[in-house]
Parts: sequence; structure tokens; C-alpha cells
Amino acid sequence: MCDCRVNGPGKSSIAIGGPCRQHRRMHPRLPSLAGMSATALILALTASRLPATPSPDAISGHYYERESETRSWDEARVDAMGRILLDQPGHLVAIGGVRENAIVEHLGGSLEKWIGLTDSEATSTIDSFDHSSLGTSEAGDTSDLPLPEPGMEPAGGERGAGFQWLTTEPFTYHNWRAGTPADDFGADGVYMIVSGEWQDNPGGGSIGQPGPFGPVLRQSIIEWETELEQERFRIVERSPSAGFNGGTGSIPALASAEALLALPAGHPDIAREERADAFVISFHDPDLGGGLFDYVRSPLLLDVVGTNDDNIAWRATAWVAIPGAGDWTFAVAAGDTFRLEVGGNSFVGNGTLPANPPVLTRASTGTLVAVAGGSGDAFHFPAAGLYPLTLTGFESDFFAFNQLFAAEGAQADFDAEQFDLVGDEWNGGLALAIDPLDVMLRIAPAPGGSGYRLNWNGVPGMIYRVEFSPDTLADPPAWSEISGDIPGMLPENSFDHDPDATRGFYRLVLAGGIPTG
Repeated sequence: MCDCRVNGPGKSSIAIGGPCRQHRRMHPRLPSLAGMSATALILALTASRLPATPSPDAISGHYYERESETRSWDEARVDAMGRILLDQPGHLVAIGGVRENAIVEHLGGSLEKWIGLTDSEATSTIDSFDHSSLGTSEAGDTSDLPLPEPGMEPAGGERGAGFQWLTTEPFTYHNWRAGTPADDFGADGVYMIVSGEWQDNPGGGSIGQPGPFGPVLRQSIIEWETELEQERFRIVERSPSAGFNGGTGSIPALASAEALLALPAGHPDIAREERADAFVISFHDPDLGGGLFDYVRSPLLLDVVGTNDDNIAWRATAWVAIPGAGDWTFAVAAGDTFRLEVGGNSFVGNGTLPANPPVLTRASTGTLVAVAGGSGDAFHFPAAGLYPLTLTGFESDFFAFNQLFAAEGAQADFDAEQFDLVGDEWNGGLALAIDPLDVMLRIAPAPGGSGYRLNWNGVPGMIYRVEFSPDTLADPPAWSEISGDIPGMLPENSFDHDPDATRGFYRLVLAGGIPTG
């Protein structure tokens, strides 16, 4: 029985005879790529998770949660610190740029929410925390002063002077509402208004700011600075040039999206391209929204702030670890037609508008009408193993979003207590695993040198030739033979590269396996 404090005091998640749902983990097993059969069904992606639970940003891996209970700013600060996830305490969110601001703005819908910015110098009567230890200072009403230069912290005589993040990270991104921070009634707490801009307000009686009409209570956004060491989806997004699709420069259908994605890099029909590795698939256009809003939705890679993101083709690929034989149901929320392939199975779905019925099309059954929000399919897996997964879609116009979920069993409805984002292992989602033919290695600088140590788990009795994929590293080192007999940390390889510029996860392509004898 688990008595974790993942969701804070009084919010433990208990499961009899096993770990709580938040600690359920799926682990990769040996590959099995046998054929599978599928049973078609239609899902209603209309559920919302209440109460909310943390979910990860697709790119950074940081977890965020909207806390629906209203508190003063200082009470929310203390509450966030008591939330433990992956052995880390939470904190009121610290916003580092436009992308993260959009994540916070749209998490849980358009609501006012406390963020972790303050200029308080007071000591809290709740936990005796001295806010001045953050480096804060009272500058009063700075609303009429000029903003600092982009990427710079505010100094004396600039708007927002004296404010600091609770995490003490640099305060270099600023999104103040017009006429703020005005320091009305000594306001030391900062919240985000529905437009995504910031405003200061009294932070609570515990720091000497009860508010002129009683305490100001709001919901809040909690962040965990997690470092998730797991495999990821590989994502590519492309937008077409004016000459694509017969000179229309448009992507009106899935077939044209797949044609654009099939072009070689640098083709003149490709106007823009972005690639990334993502922990989960949960993206949208922040200017239009769409998707299930109680999950973190990251801006599309090709998002242009302030515009509707139209005519984008996207594809996500990964290997997913199925933990045992049986049925799994995959559900997709998307703004336009998509194709999901898992192992030897596939289905095509359509979720054009959240207010209109999407359409699920299968060759064997024709066209079926589903309820608004997305569609899904149940696949049977004959054995545990690693199965290739590809999700392809596009954005034509209006709503732009894509999210990928899975649940064990053949499900007929989207029950948020059963479905999890694929890759969100902490919440019980299916794990992403190392592709046997496309290996991810963790690279860290070798002690005392400019080379690398490679964290490698090979197959005993084999020597592998591996090389850095040129699309993820601008100046790849020469290939090297690595023995599969030596798991874990290998001796230093003499790759002449700046380790600080290249640490992290990189893609390596397996060129061949040679028996050692």
C-alpha cells in the first residue's frame, strides 16, 4: 500500500495491493514484433481530469499542475513546496520565456493564477521564510518606467525592479500588464490574468498584506523542475512553400501532409522545418487552443505568436513498450485528420473542430461519426515487447492541436482515470523504449578531457558500429566500434568536441552488429 504525498497533504492516492496510480511504471521488455489484429471503436475525448494531476511539458519534461483550491499568494507558495514529485518539492511556477508563459496561460483553461514572482521583503508567519533572501527589494510603483532590454533583469529605474522568482533564477522575461506593477496596497504577490499578462496584488496576511477587502484568494500553477531520463518521441514539423501542392502552398488533406514530410531536407517546397525530441505528444496553437486543457499543452514547434498556425504537417515516431499480451486502446485528440500506426496496425481519425463530430475512417468499416474531440482504436498485442509507433497529422486552418493517449484494455469511452499520455511514465503512461535499430545514448563530458563517455547497454557478444545522425549534431564525430559486452559507462572515446556544447541526448544510428566470436 502506498501512502505517498504526491498531491500534497490530504491528497494521497492509495491503491490496495499495489502502488498508487501516480507511481505505476511501465518498463520495456524484450522486443517482439509479431503481427497483431485490431478492433475498431470510437472514443469520446470529452473528459476533463478533476482534480487535476501533474502532467509534463513535451519538450522540457518539467511537470506542471493547476491547483484549483484558492489561497493567498503566500499560502500558495507554502502549499507548492509541500507537493513532492519524483523526490522533488514543487514551487510556484517561474516563467522563463514566451513558450513557458503560453503553457501556464492555457493550463486548466483561462483563469487567474498565482505565479512565483515577488518583491516582498517580509518574513512569512507560516513557515518563517525570509523573502529578502531572494534578493528582492521594494521599488514601489514602477508601472510608468521603461521595461529592461530583452533578456536583462530590471535594474533601478526600470519597470519591475526589485522582483525576483522564488527559484532565484534570473528574472529576464517580462510580461507585465499595462499599468503594473503599481504596488497598490503594497502588493508583493504576482498573478497571471486571463490574457497571459502579469499583475501584482496583495500577497496575504502572512506577509503583512491582507488586502483592502480581505485576503485575495486565487488558484495557482505549481512546477517541478524534473529531469526525466527516458526515451522520447522524435518530432518533425514542416510548413510548405508557395510552390507546394500545385502552387497553392496549402495542406488540405493528410495525403498532402505525408507528401511534404516525405521530401528530402532542403527541398524548395519546404518553407520551414523544426525537429525536436518530446517526452509526450501534447501540442497546440496557443492562439486558438484545442485539446484536453487539464493536461500541459506545449506550443507547436512552428508556432508563430499572435497568429493562427495553419498549413503545418507533423510526424512523431517512437518505440512503445507494451508490458504484456492483451488489448491497448490508443486515443488521439487532433485538429485535423491524422494517421496512427502501432506495430502492424493503423487507423485514421479526424477531429476537425472541438464543437463538431470528428470522423473515424477505416477501410473495413467505412466512415463512422464520433462525438466531438477525437477518435481512437483498440489493438491486440500478442506479447510484451517494443512496437514501432508513428503518428502523422496536419493543421489546415482554425483549431490546431494533437495529443496521444493510451489505456489498457479495449475501451469504448475516454475515461481520464484510465487513459494517460503515452510516454508519461510517472502517471502510468506507456513507456517509450530504445529502438533496436536507432539507439539513443546519453553523452556526458569525460573527466579531465574533451572526449565523451557513452552510457551504452548493448547485446552481449556483439560489437556495434555507431555514428551520430547528422540531423541532430552539426559536426558529428567519426564512427566508433563499441562492444556490447560492456554495459554502463564505457572508457573515454577520443571525440574531439566541446563537451559543454554537446552534452545531453543525441541520436545514434546502428550501422551493423558483428559477432565477437
